[in-house]
Amino acid sequence: MKYLIDLRLSDSIFLNVDPAEIKFYNLEPQRIYKNYWLKEKDFLQSLTSSFHDKDLFLKRLYLIPGEWDKSGALFCDYPTYQYMKELFEHNFDYLKTKRYQELIVRIENGEVLKHKDFKMRSKEDVIADYFERYIEIFKSMAERGYISNKNNPGLVAIGRNGELIKTSRGRHRLSIAQLLGIKTIMVKVEFIHPEWMMKHYKDDQLSVEVLQNALKDIQSEHRHCNSQNAGYRFSQKVTKNY
Repeated sequence: MKYLIDLRLSDSIFLNVDPAEIKFYNLEPQRIYKNYWLKEKDFLQSLTSSFHDKDLFLKRLYLIPGEWDKSGALFCDYPTYQYMKELFEHNFDYLKTKRYQELIVRIENGEVLKHKDFKMRSKEDVIADYFERYIEIFKSMAERGYISNKNNPGLVAIGRNGELIKTSRGRHRLSIAQLLGIKTIMVKVEFIHPEWMMKHYKDDQLSVEVLQNALKDIQSEHRHCNSQNAGYRFSQKVTKNY
């Protein structure tokens, strides 16, 4: 159902932002959203009643109350960012990284490692499905910038003060973009704090049009004035490892 509203919001739900503006990480709004619907005694009845009240329906789909926007961790402290940073700082020589040693030890202990859609059972799997995969993303992004994909965008939430908070999907891409100094990436707004949206309500009613206009405001706040991708200056550093 949310997918259909996303289609009506069209391009407004996608923001072009400076990745450096995304400083925090928190999955709590997604947990709150899922728990809300799962706890409903009669999911279909609740969904139907919400659908007839468009204001309530949109609030339940997009607005997540609570203190989640104040409790997130710094994205640069998140393990995914640290793994990509380590690889970058070792000039893509993954054999020197702690992450490589850690994964190999787990493989040698008989563990099957799951990452994305891959199952890694050997050293060769770790190299091909993890390290070479991300080195290739570094290389591509350094040479061509961040390639936007509306079918698989990175997701963010908007906090009460308009700040962008990383949620799921696209964490490796965001890490790489920040490390390369890329100036603009595309993200999709998944959730919004109601205190931020209250500034944009018309007659206290939330509508698709109100939501679209509010998202235009957040776009103007976070759009980087220079669209050139700084990542090009790193292309030689990445390429020489191939």
